[in-house]
Amino acid sequence: MKNMIKTAGLCLVLLALLLTVVSCKSGPANAEGTCGDDIDWSYDSDDKSLSLTGSGEMADYDSATDVPWASVIAYVESIEVGEDISTVSDYAFYGASALTEVSLPDSLATIGDYAFAFCGKLENADLPTSLTAIGDSAFEGCHSLKAAFVPASVSSLGSRAFALCSGATEAAILGDVTIKEQTFYYCSELDNLLLSPAIGEDDVDETAFEKASVDFDDAKFASSATAAASVTVHYVDESGETVFEDEVKTDIPYNGSFSIVSPVKEGYTADKLTVSGHVYGTDLSYTVTYTKDAAEEEETEAPETTEKEKEPISTTTVIGIVIFAVVMIAIGVGAFLLVRADKKAKAAHGTVRKNDKNGKKK
Repeated sequence: MKNMIKTAGLCLVLLALLLTVVSCKSGPANAEGTCGDDIDWSYDSDDKSLSLTGSGEMADYDSATDVPWASVIAYVESIEVGEDISTVSDYAFYGASALTEVSLPDSLATIGDYAFAFCGKLENADLPTSLTAIGDSAFEGCHSLKAAFVPASVSSLGSRAFALCSGATEAAILGDVTIKEQTFYYCSELDNLLLSPAIGEDDVDETAFEKASVDFDDAKFASSATAAASVTVHYVDESGETVFEDEVKTDIPYNGSFSIVSPVKEGYTADKLTVSGHVYGTDLSYTVTYTKDAAEEEETEAPETTEKEKEPISTTTVIGIVIFAVVMIAIGVGAFLLVRADKKAKAAHGTVRKNDKNGKKK
């Protein structure tokens, strides 16, 4: 009896440990609360999303540990800030290390200090044209960010706003702002820098591009507030012949996305079913090549083979076949006669030898 009790107790302990491990692996449970007078937030543990709904300004926070979702922020993979919300407060999403997608509303006016700092997996942030202010270190440490983008509507840009965005290859500041201390510090992969023509060298701090791969002298200047560009897609076959008319998308704003589905051609396969991406102020051109399907090639070749098989046999061919047959028959008859003659000769020779032996015996 005692052994049974001990065994049962051990099983309960193991079960408790197992539940603890599973709970740790699956992350925190659903959570919700408020983050302003008229703003609610909720965390969905199934799809690891954080949603903010309501209107007005978010509450102010002095550190990352003060935000009400601090216990779940490390698990959040997507964030949606609802329409009518006007601010993302200081430290709001600081250290959201799993974050890959963020949706910001057209009503947004301010992104606070360190709001998205050290969101290491965030690749793209579509900032709305309603935005007027980006705080200090707002996107610092977002090393997966592809483009450091400041819309033309922004009139205030904080220091180190894009510092340590080491994966960014594109940068554009389209607003009339001062580029402050270490704005692009250690942005070591920047290839293209696009600036508002209102920004002069005197508006750029001497450390703004410290340890970056570009500086003010490398900048190009935007011809419009949106730095719009176009995307052209050519459709050709393997020989380079045009299959469909070019598809052209124009006036795509800087950091704007595009997705163009390739048309279908019966019996052919396109090497790109969809052409998609982002435009960073430079016109883009793509080529989609159509390759004939293998089954179609076989069907095309088959009739040619059939026609060859139906061609009549010429007189010359018939005569050649007859001559060849006669020659082969003659060779066969000759060989047969030679073999027969050889056998007769051997038989006669054997008879003579036998008679000679009999004569000697006598």
